[in-house]
Amino acid sequence: MTITETKVILEDGLTIGKGKSLKEHLEVINHKEAIDYIEDVVSKSLDISERVIRDLHYLILKSIDNKNACEYRQSNILISGSKHKSVEHFLVK
Repeated sequence: MTITETKVILEDGLTIGKGKSLKEHLEVINHKEAIDYIEDVVSKSLDISERVIRDLHYLILKSIDNKNACEYRQSNILISGSKHKSVEHFLVK
């Protein structure tokens, strides 16, 4: 998504039709909700707890990957183009 397309979704509430997928649209909406959630957590001076992190994960993935939203990963991951090695999945908890 371009910045302009993202602004149209967030400010005007419109969808983008130029070959953009529903997933791309939902990613913009979900990230906005996640940012709003974090701003709320900060404004209330709440601790960054496991619950907050899981809620944030859910907000980002909802309606995109409901099976994994708010869940710990069950396998190792690689970041394409990166030399970084992520922690083993069984150590994430």
